Amino acid sequence: MGCADGTREGFLDLAVYPDIAACSGGFQVPGLLSALTSTCNLGGGNSGSNPSGAGCSAADLCASGFHVCTLAAEVAAKSPTGCDGSAPAESLFFATRQSGSGCGVCAVGMSTAPECNCGCGQNCLQGDNTANDVFGCGSAGIVPQSCGVLNRFSNDGCSNLPFPWQCQGGCDEALTVSKSGSDGGGVLCCKD
Repeated sequence: MGCADGTREGFLDLAVYPDIAACSGGFQVPGLLSALTSTCNLGGGNSGSNPSGAGCSAADLCASGFHVCTLAAEVAAKSPTGCDGSAPAESLFFATRQSGSGCGVCAVGMSTAPECNCGCGQNCLQGDNTANDVFGCGSAGIVPQSCGVLNRFSNDGCSNLPFPWQCQGGCDEALTVSKSGSDGGGVLCCKD
């Protein structure tokens, strides 16, 4: 199925979407950029025994054989419809490990120029210095300026994501994001 709890909340048709799943649930261990590893034995998910994600990282929402989707290009490769089909209900956001330099622009390039560190730079390389905003698919969040197939992002301090999404403002949302409950979505999981 792709989700640790065995239920998908988006990309529902397995015949069309065998390589990607939208998985709801909480994850209280913050961050999406660093090497994500399971911290609660893949025990996350909105219909599992730990919907709030206590002790879980974002990786714990994905089933064995799946991982939190990395970049916009991976989502494009795994989903034949991009983000279409990811959120069949309102107020859902499914995060990826994609981040950016600011201003709703993904870091999908190769530049490490100073404006890539919270300066709205274009063509920036993904990394800890480009941790501004969280990008993904869904019906919640705002439309990014430029992010390949990804159709939503968090904005400053996750201000455009529904509760219980939370993160610190500034330029490090992708490093500090967490979610203390199962409402409002979760993560996109891509097949290994």
